[in-house]
Amino acid sequence: MNKQKTMNTKIVFHFIWLTFLIMLIAATVEFVVARTWGGMLIVDESGGYSFSSHAVLGMVAAIFYSLSPAFGSYIALKKNGKVSSLKEWFKNIFYVRSSIFHYALVGIGLTLYFFIHISISGLSEMMPLYWLLGLIPLAVVAGGMEEAGWSHILQPELDKKYGYFVSSAITGLFWAAWHIPLFFIPGTSQYLVMNMWMAIISWIVMRFFYGAILKISGKAGTFLTLLFHTLHNALLTTFIIYPSTWIATIVALTTIFFISILIVLIYNKKSSQNMCNNGF
Repeated sequence: MNKQKTMNTKIVFHFIWLTFLIMLIAATVEFVVARTWGGMLIVDESGGYSFSSHAVLGMVAAIFYSLSPAFGSYIALKKNGKVSSLKEWFKNIFYVRSSIFHYALVGIGLTLYFFIHISISGLSEMMPLYWLLGLIPLAVVAGGMEEAGWSHILQPELDKKYGYFVSSAITGLFWAAWHIPLFFIPGTSQYLVMNMWMAIISWIVMRFFYGAILKISGKAGTFLTLLFHTLHNALLTTFIIYPSTWIATIVALTTIFFISILIVLIYNKKSSQNMCNNGF
């Protein structure tokens, strides 16, 4: 008999309010620093970065902002007895054992997304490939570690109650809402070079791809989504495609969305067949 999993409402609730509380405090500090000293991170129109002379406090706040889902994840899981130590939490987040197909899927998603954008919007500038290698550690903190919350807690827990489609949409809405304060903080990339509505739609739709990865990859799902998120952010700064067009965004997101749905449909079909073969 197939056991129905139940969403852990307490963990979801604790994760959400902790994440957004830390984020809002960090965003307030970033905003004050930006208004007082003219910004902590300066991003020019080509996507190049430089730091203001009064950046330390702002950078610390930015790190806390970026890591707020990770902080929320650890505290919520520790509070509810799901992990006993930080070491155990890290071990779960960075569980890397998975099939080569799952890793290939990460590469396919990235290739399609950037190929479509570059083909339609064009490439404004390309940084040297060694630039990408240097960006990856930064992109883990400024992006990848978000998945310790969105992919390790929120999306899989919501999936238990609402299923893949609804859980992806809800997580996408939370993910987009979490980013919104950045559009009002002078000096951030969101403030200077991103179209807010384009970005919001992108975050919501891309969550379906994250959900597909989580659906098929089991325990390694968090790390695979962390890897995708990290490489996506690093590639955005290596292949500079600002400003991206609405046409490129719609085509890329539509492609990613339907591929995500197809992956989940195939997975569900195979899972049903395996259950039948095992006598369920």
